[in-house]
Amino acid sequence: MTSLLGILLAPSSLFEWVALIVSVAALLFAAKQYKDAHAHSKRMKEILDRFDPIAGKLEGFSGPLDRIAKSLTTQFVGLFPKNLDEIVKVVGKTDHELFIMADFVGYGHYSHPDTYDLLLASITKAIKDRDAKVHMLVYSDDIAMEHLKSQFKEDEFEAKIRKSPSYDVYFRHRWRGLGEPASYQEFLNRLLEKNREFGKMLLDEGVQILHVEKKL
Repeated sequence: MTSLLGILLAPSSLFEWVALIVSVAALLFAAKQYKDAHAHSKRMKEILDRFDPIAGKLEGFSGPLDRIAKSLTTQFVGLFPKNLDEIVKVVGKTDHELFIMADFVGYGHYSHPDTYDLLLASITKAIKDRDAKVHMLVYSDDIAMEHLKSQFKEDEFEAKIRKSPSYDVYFRHRWRGLGEPASYQEFLNRLLEKNREFGKMLLDEGVQILHVEKKL
């Protein structure tokens, strides 16, 4: 095989000339990418240095901060449950392939069931209307149960969880068929049971679901 050095010294064929041009173009493009990435990193550092966390704004900057955030490839859209609406929007734009990593298939179905319904509808619509491929990476049942216990504390079950609006909507209105749990463990079992149902529903729609055996 002719080396790049050999081509540079004596390109004797059309193929070698093309290879030379492509190689030089690739080097120039890589150099430009490196320069652009360095400039972008420097600009982001300048922005972060001017950010006042107490005031929640940039010093000396009057334009909309979300314009900067939305221009980035990777975005932080807030913590649960405020992120659910943005997640639904992202899923709704899927036209080819979607990868989801979450603790549960039923992410948010207990505390915000209406928004979760929109999320399910967006996933199935992407599959049926746009032939998108959807993949999910979620916790196995054992890890999911551990995670539920960290979210819902046993010593808060009677005094706090059972008296919450989410509990009332979930067990007394939306999913009355599950039956109201008689104990803390039964409460967790009901949530996990419903999560399995959502998983089966999505599997039937063609979603690929993979389970991990340890916390991410």
